[in-house]
Amino acid sequence: MATYALKRLAHSLIVLVGVLILVFVVVDRIGDPARLMLPADAPRQVYLDLRASLGLDDPFWERFGRTIAGWAVGDFGESLWQGVPSLPLALERVPATLFLTAVSLAIAVPLALLLGTRSAIKPGSVSDRILTTISLAGVSIADFWLGLMLILVVGVQWGLLPTSGFGGLEYVLLPALTLAVRPIGRIAQVARSALVEEMDKPYINTLRAKGVPEGRIVRRDALRNSAIPIITVTGDEIATFLNGAIVIETIFAWPGIGSLFIQAIERRDLPLIEACVFVVAIMVITVNLLVDLTYARLDPRTAQPTTRRQRRRLAILSPRS
Repeated sequence: MATYALKRLAHSLIVLVGVLILVFVVVDRIGDPARLMLPADAPRQVYLDLRASLGLDDPFWERFGRTIAGWAVGDFGESLWQGVPSLPLALERVPATLFLTAVSLAIAVPLALLLGTRSAIKPGSVSDRILTTISLAGVSIADFWLGLMLILVVGVQWGLLPTSGFGGLEYVLLPALTLAVRPIGRIAQVARSALVEEMDKPYINTLRAKGVPEGRIVRRDALRNSAIPIITVTGDEIATFLNGAIVIETIFAWPGIGSLFIQAIERRDLPLIEACVFVVAIMVITVNLLVDLTYARLDPRTAQPTTRRQRRRLAILSPRS
């Protein structure tokens, strides 16, 4: 297990460095931060002096090497927009994003398991078709459209909840519900498929013949043995929460790292963009690493294949019995 964990960690670090390099190259080529920082009628000499002071006139490889050296010690430079160190500025927004993610997860997982379990108990029934339609609708709805509709109906017309800002539970409910709808549908579909397959196995029929109640069979045996694909898709959805929060935080003016990232892009603030990408990538990589270790712990066979795709395929096709 330790060797497997070290391999996954090394792979994650390579991915992280690759993402940062890609961000640097792309952002360096698509905008001029100095032009954005000055008024449209600023004299050309002022513009040239600002570029020189920011080091933007240096050769590409010199700027790239300076950036890599800074990354090695956790220094992403000062934000061109706010004039403060970029990494602490990005880290200040992490608690708000994690709070939003946690509430979204608390809404999505229980509801998804309830929908998936109820559908799997009587596959093909009227209730199964209704619940399957609901889960498909959840997967199909666009997050940004749902967020705008919730603001319009729940916040503006009904006046039940605030539509923007940061605070207690009343402020997080609308953005959390917006983020949770699609994962509810996806996790419910995976849970249903895994449970339907599990409920057809011989040991389930043996438990039924012994008179074990159906609900106990589902909760104690079938659901536990279907845990690996459910955990896998839940981990993917947590990573999606962290990425999808970029749009949702902007819509609801939620002061998380997603909204900060959008603001940094608008201002071509390369140091702040890199810091935001670094923080989000660390969170996503951590989630994926924990998921990999979890289902490797549940089923050691998933740690044997050499690629992530092979492990997840084995996890889905061969749940524990």
